[in-house]
Amino acid sequence: MGGFIEGHDRQQASFLPACVDDYVGEDALVRIVDCFVQSLDLADFGFRRAIAAPTGRPGYHPGDMLRLYIWGYLNQLRSSRHLERACPRAFREAIGAFERRKGRLVKRQAELEKREEKVLVFGEPEARPMGYGRAPKMPSYNLQSTVDVGSGLIVHHDVFNDANDSPTRPLLA
Repeated sequence: MGGFIEGHDRQQASFLPACVDDYVGEDALVRIVDCFVQSLDLADFGFRRAIAAPTGRPGYHPGDMLRLYIWGYLNQLRSSRHLERACPRAFREAIGAFERRKGRLVKRQAELEKREEKVLVFGEPEARPMGYGRAPKMPSYNLQSTVDVGSGLIVHHDVFNDANDSPTRPLLA
């Protein structure tokens, strides 16, 4: 025997979403706590059981316990019973957020299928992917302007959502 009681690998693929780590938002506080504890050498900080005993029932990893303690402290949860109740609630909130996001993505996918364009920028429906060669094609607008050669002043300008400049030139001449 030996080692610690360990939870499931957050990178392990599963059904909806692909892994448990996907339930947690990119900017979630728990990610900061996780990175902080992961950067510590627990044995140097006096955690006597940072190395598992070879005999007996395995305990919980001290890093996991420290993560839970810090997360509880930052969320003003000092009681172990409050922590016990808060963990499933936070997990349910993450699942709810994931379901709402999934609903928005399904709606956007349906809207995209109605259009002939392959790329749609929500909030900027008239933007089109533009770029050169094999470079990434970012959604953009094509700004065209006509400048007076003598004075250097802009005499006319217009915005197009066509990536090709050729058809727009006669309009500006």
